[in-house]
Amino acid sequence: MTHAKHDCQFLFTKDHAISIIYYIMKYITKPETALHTKLTVATAVRDAMQNLSADYMSNVNITKTFLIKTYNKLNTQREIEVSEAISHLLNIPDHYTEAIFERLHTSHLLQYIKRFGLDEQSEPSCEHDQDEILDSQLIVSNKNYVAFSYFDDYACRGPYLNDLCLYDYCSLIYKSRGKGGIDFASEHSQYKSHRQFIRQDTCAISNLLERLLFVNKTSKDVEKQEQYYCLVSWIFISWSHEHPHQKVAISWKEFYNANKEKLVNPRLLHHIDNLDLLHKSKEESQFDLLQQKARFDEDALNAWTDNEVSEDHIHEEYDSDNENEDDAQADANAVIEEIVSCSMTSTD
Repeated sequence: MTHAKHDCQFLFTKDHAISIIYYIMKYITKPETALHTKLTVATAVRDAMQNLSADYMSNVNITKTFLIKTYNKLNTQREIEVSEAISHLLNIPDHYTEAIFERLHTSHLLQYIKRFGLDEQSEPSCEHDQDEILDSQLIVSNKNYVAFSYFDDYACRGPYLNDLCLYDYCSLIYKSRGKGGIDFASEHSQYKSHRQFIRQDTCAISNLLERLLFVNKTSKDVEKQEQYYCLVSWIFISWSHEHPHQKVAISWKEFYNANKEKLVNPRLLHHIDNLDLLHKSKEESQFDLLQQKARFDEDALNAWTDNEVSEDHIHEEYDSDNENEDDAQADANAVIEEIVSCSMTSTD
């Protein structure tokens, strides 16, 4: 919305309203831009990157940066197609699944952490770095406009949801007006009007975006390693407005390793391990798949062996039970024969 052109007008007459509707429909049905014009956009992005400082370009992946900047530029200048306009007007979803997605912008989370004044990382030196933008919304609080972020909802969630990490909070909790639900802490700007509710039908899928996808724990760049462990700590280890993560004279890697035992749920550890797969090559991913398959086959073999041992044990118990039953039956037959012979003797 902020990259689009804005034209606010008051529609006082019927003719004016009809003319505006005609203008909008004509605008959204414009044909798609020709391919050769898109190439000029890519050329302009390349020229702009050549004018950047050599120190900045030496610390980035030039190919990836060029593709991202070109895509963003083309996406902002692309004309809206008729099908997109109709889907938006008819409120048709843009995906073919009934799942609910909650976006978690990790670049914005880094900026939110810096707002706490707890991160010692240096500020980005390049004015073109888009990570400086914090994802927030303007709300009215006490007749004033306040910039509010989704991370504030988690930070002020209150003691009843204190054990939830940020990842699970995005998946399980949503904010709404109305009665009931769970109160926010008093530091929350909307604690009088909004409540927290637990999703009943299905959980949302926390969609990790941006910076976390481009850093990893095995990077040779120490700053990228620190950003990785910083984001993983703030996403998967619980914190709050009163008790944020603090690292005193240690790195984020040391902080994560020291607090890793707080991840009592193995599901969160699996999510963290899956992040590493995003940075592996095709051969490494195939090797990891073979390792998982071998581990699964080993577990299945152990389970099968345990079943064989238990079945042999059952058969042994069954055979011993049959032997005992045969002995008891023989004893019973001997007693019956003795009783019959005694009765016949007394009769004679």
